[in-house]
This record gives sequence, structure tokens and C-alpha cells, in this order.
Amino acid sequence: MHPWTGKLRQARRHRTDKRPERVLNPVRQGQRHHPDGRFVHRRVPGLKGLQPPAVHQPWTISGIERARYDSPDPLIVPADVMPRFRRTRHSS
Repeated sequence: MHPWTGKLRQARRHRTDKRPERVLNPVRQGQRHHPDGRFVHRRVPGLKGLQPPAVHQPWTISGIERARYDSPDPLIVPADVMPRFRRTRHSS
């Protein structure tokens, strides 16, 4: 048996998160912790020239500007899918 097995089981039993159903919003986290966009610039070099607040939400920039950054069209728009997510999350 691996030495961490007992510790992992104990951690699962005694969760420290007071709200385990919480879903973190990566956009809000980025705006809060890296308002200048340095994390996004480091991880997505193609968006290096994009300034805040657009760097945290590149799907909101216009098609012409998006082409400048070689950013593809968004597959989904978060604002459009959030109501459906909330309905299905609370129905289970």
C-alpha cells in the first residue's frame, strides 16, 4: 500500500471546503489575481498585445481585432450558456 493512501482517504473524508459545490469562474479569478493579464500573456502568447479587460475575455473583441491576434471565433459564449448550466446544476 502506498504511504499516502491513508492520508488521501482521510482528506476525502474530512473536506475543508465549506462549499464543495462551488464552481470557480476562471474569468473572475483572472481579473482578481492578475488584473494586468500577465498570466494569460504568459500562457497564451498569441494574446500578448491584448490589453485588459479584453485579455480576460477574448471572445468579446470584434472579429477584425480577433483576426489580428489570430484568435478563433468562440465555440460558446459564456453568457449564453450560464442559465442552462445553473438550471441543470440545481436540478440534480
